[in-house]
Amino acid sequence: MLTSANNAAWIVYFALSRYWTALVPSCSAALLAGALATMLARRGRAQARPAARISVWVTLLVAAGLAAGSAGLGAALTGAFAFQAAPSLWTAYRTARPSGISPGTWTLILGELSCWTLFGIHSADPRLIALGITGITASTLMLARMPCRRAVLRPGARVEPSVRRHERAR
Repeated sequence: MLTSANNAAWIVYFALSRYWTALVPSCSAALLAGALATMLARRGRAQARPAARISVWVTLLVAAGLAAGSAGLGAALTGAFAFQAAPSLWTAYRTARPSGISPGTWTLILGELSCWTLFGIHSADPRLIALGITGITASTLMLARMPCRRAVLRPGARVEPSVRRHERAR
């Protein structure tokens, strides 16, 4: 539901900023995340404490929008991304051998926020540029922290190029 609420706020931000083409991804994400949240709620997965926290966040977004317009709303949403990414980064860099880092997720974040950075530069929008740079930095740091997969070799074993291995198999 948090994703749906944030994307609904981005819809308002993009509409106030007259970024009409940016409405398409935000509308899609808000709709799909809202549908997923509704399905989970119907299956009894909704909990009161997270729902209350999301309600407080939505109230803060409305207040930021009313107090400072699109600039306040965009700044709140950009700060929210940094706030959401920080615990993952903190955990990944405080753990000796991190596990559970999804390369697909962080690669998607890198790609999506690279696009928003370029759109922000094109539109001269400092909030989108800050969001993009924050996301690019966070995803690059997470991808760099992924553990390397190394083959475990027996003592004295030789590593041969994969081409030779395939030739021997024939």
